[in-house]
Amino acid sequence: MKPPTGSRRGALRRSAPTLIVLTSLALVGYLGHRTGWKVPRPSAIGRGPEAAGEDWCEEHGVPESRCTICRGTTPAPADPRDWCAEHGVPESQCTACHPEIALRGQSAGAEPAAVAVLEAGADGAKGAEGAKGSAVPCGSHLLKVELASEEVLRDAGIALEEVAERPMAEWIAAPAETDYDGTRTARISSRAAGTAWRVEKGLGDAVKAGEVLAVVEAAEAGRARAALVQALAGASVKAQVLERMRGLAGSGLRSQAELQEAEAALRTARLELAGAEQALANLGLPVKAADLAGLADEDLVPRLPLLGLPASLAASLGGGPASANLLPLAAPLDGVVVTRDVVPGEAVEASKTLLVVADTRRLWALIDVRLEDAGRLERGQEVSFVPDGGLEDAVRGAIAWISTALDERTRTVKARAELENPVGRLRAHLFGIARIRVREAPKAVALPEAALHWDGCCHVAFVRASATSFQTRKVRLGSRGHGFVEVVSGVAAGEVVATAGSHVLKSEILKGRLGAGCCAE
Repeated sequence: MKPPTGSRRGALRRSAPTLIVLTSLALVGYLGHRTGWKVPRPSAIGRGPEAAGEDWCEEHGVPESRCTICRGTTPAPADPRDWCAEHGVPESQCTACHPEIALRGQSAGAEPAAVAVLEAGADGAKGAEGAKGSAVPCGSHLLKVELASEEVLRDAGIALEEVAERPMAEWIAAPAETDYDGTRTARISSRAAGTAWRVEKGLGDAVKAGEVLAVVEAAEAGRARAALVQALAGASVKAQVLERMRGLAGSGLRSQAELQEAEAALRTARLELAGAEQALANLGLPVKAADLAGLADEDLVPRLPLLGLPASLAASLGGGPASANLLPLAAPLDGVVVTRDVVPGEAVEASKTLLVVADTRRLWALIDVRLEDAGRLERGQEVSFVPDGGLEDAVRGAIAWISTALDERTRTVKARAELENPVGRLRAHLFGIARIRVREAPKAVALPEAALHWDGCCHVAFVRASATSFQTRKVRLGSRGHGFVEVVSGVAAGEVVATAGSHVLKSEILKGRLGAGCCAE
């Protein structure tokens, strides 16, 4: 039994889209195979393969009407392997190897070039890699742009500038954070356990070396003072006894053995006095026992609580303190109190940091340098630190230390720079960017950024060949900054290049590449 006619028509309608897609794919594959998978030019569409071949230079990959080599505008290179592997540019254009090829001349209206400090940029590396990475260099350097007249040059707004040599410095940029100079930061704690009796300085106060910051009441300080007085009294008594025995030794009332025992007792007393003096010095209470010798008890007892105290603190106590246990905490250096963790009446331990004094006239910049840049670091290199937010000007310093290990968390190499901060513009724990100068040259060939173009394969510049023509030059870039880019090779000092408006010349050489790809073989 035959299927109804309506059923066959419905099945045909359902399968029609699939048939259309398959047919289209087959047609695209056929045409792609015939044309080498190249998009035909608009002028060749509908004209057939022969017509297309008549208007296209297969040898150089540009339209016949624009092929400057076939037309004789630009001579073809004698050797197709014309390439300088050392500098990454064509040998025929390598001004580093062949400076005689440079056509030098003063550009009209050129102004004296300003000194520029150049900074390393990613585009320079990209250009060098693009130039070196091609086994067969692209044909950009074979093209020359010829303008009809100098009037056309002026109307196009193309500016000319003579290539000049400029002082150059290459910098490495890395994140950084400021901190207090560890060699100028003091963490002050009590040398004996006790109770905070008085706090003289607060957070942010400027202090001088030796100035009292706080006073702690410690029983150990009282015992040390008492031990000194006892040792002083004992040594005085032993000295008097020895003196009397020596006077009696001549009369025969004392034996030689008794005299030697008295001398030994005096030596022991003097050693105990020296030990008591050292015990006070260990607590930060310097006392000279010789200054107290000969004082009567009624004069020595009132001075006991003041032994070892600075004169300024002793004067501020007026009639004298009620306790002999006072232990002053003094600043070891000039600076600012940046931390205060103590209040009067608080119990303190000998190991607890009570105050921190930092000299803020010099700070550290802790820099995280990438591993690939760490090999270029050296001690003494100049560093320019710019805080985040742009609120401060750059502060200069020098590399003082480079870590011998990688940071386990960031996998970077730590470096430390010392930054002078005489007026206190910088603060600790500021984030910013540190730029380290790793290379410096008094003279470097550099071009304005407007003179350089990326044509999809290489960096190029347009060098004046005559009054109305420009030669396309491949250039190998180095460093960049402040509107200028260093040119390692490809252009020589004294040549004239197109700067502002040179994009017009770039558009001309790109017209001949439509449908041919970037690097035409």
